[in-house]
Amino acid sequence: MERQGAAALASRAYWAAREAEPAVRAQVYRARREAFVARLRALAAWYRVPLELDVAPDVRLGRHLTVELTPGVPSRVVLESQAHLGDYVQLLLRGGSVHLAALAAVRHHGVLSISGDLTMAPEATLGWYGAIHCAERVQIGARAGFADRVTLSDCSHFFTEPDVWWYHNTATAPLIIGANTWTASNSVVTKGVTIGDYSITAAGSVVVKDVPPGHFASGVPARNKKMTLPWEKALAAARAGSAA
Repeated sequence: MERQGAAALASRAYWAAREAEPAVRAQVYRARREAFVARLRALAAWYRVPLELDVAPDVRLGRHLTVELTPGVPSRVVLESQAHLGDYVQLLLRGGSVHLAALAAVRHHGVLSISGDLTMAPEATLGWYGAIHCAERVQIGARAGFADRVTLSDCSHFFTEPDVWWYHNTATAPLIIGANTWTASNSVVTKGVTIGDYSITAAGSVVVKDVPPGHFASGVPARNKKMTLPWEKALAAARAGSAA
């Protein structure tokens, strides 16, 4: 009887905790948002950074976020409704702007190194350990998805003279990722590239030229192959049926 009573008590405690969990989680996210905003504003005041900050009241922030500002350089951060920054995300603001639309996400250990303009449309998701280097403009379409350890960079370095460090020589060109695209693990997308809507990039690929809509890019450097999308098959079948 004692065991049954203990089991019943444990069961009631468990379900009570389950019912309370959403409210507790909401309070945790609220505290993290308030701490994030306060820390950014304090850093901006300390470094004399003109900062435009807009964080929606339901943004979800993870633990141990790293935020850096560059002294005296204007920055802008916009996080819309239900945008998400995961645990250990690094937000390195060298100027420019970061705009995450509704439900856009940067998952755990992601790195955003920004001196240009980064825009992630609704539901765009950067996977675990992903990195975005934005010196001019990176534009990511709605529902674009990136697996773990993907790197997007709109800039590169180059040699000039023997005694000039290549690190100080930077070339930039906008990088645009279309809507509802998928970029698999360990891939790199380089500056000046446009990836069209409904395209897929294979794991481990290096994309150095444009990928047309509805194409599969694979290899180092990546080569493009046209895909037949499901709705195209359905449309073709419907046309064939009507012609018959």
